[in-house]
Amino acid sequence: MWKGPRVTTGQRRKRKYRELSLAERNAKSLVHDRDKLCRFPLCGCHSGGYSMKDILTVSHDVHKGMGGDPSGERSQPELMLLLCKWRHQDGPVSRHRGTMRTVYLTEQKNDGPLAFEVDLWALYPGMHERPGTWVEVARELDVRRMGPLSAEQQLLLDELQEMER
Repeated sequence: MWKGPRVTTGQRRKRKYRELSLAERNAKSLVHDRDKLCRFPLCGCHSGGYSMKDILTVSHDVHKGMGGDPSGERSQPELMLLLCKWRHQDGPVSRHRGTMRTVYLTEQKNDGPLAFEVDLWALYPGMHERPGTWVEVARELDVRRMGPLSAEQQLLLDELQEMER
């Protein structure tokens, strides 16, 4: 009885890696189509002088870690968000540094509206004893459509618009 062609473990791993890579690229493409620009409200990257193609990155809500994402669970479009590099990794207020976070407002997660919170310690380190003083700076009514801002929120967002090149 013929068992068919033999497939080595290495070949199986390569095939699985290719399938996961393709699935993640497709999911990131859906995130780009959904968000179009940096999702952070009134971000300084929206003003002139920046090439959006060069500065936009897809941020995962749950970091993939050293082992990657072997199951593909963390690379679903509803668990990813389009941010500029400044808000994703480089800025003092960024997801990577743990000084900016999003809160889902619906069961749709990132496919629906979000609330954006920043740690005031990152903005005013001398005024707060320790990190962890979170404040909401904006709330979406729908994807990329901001709700009304209070005077305090507007002031914080104005300060957050300052970006280094």
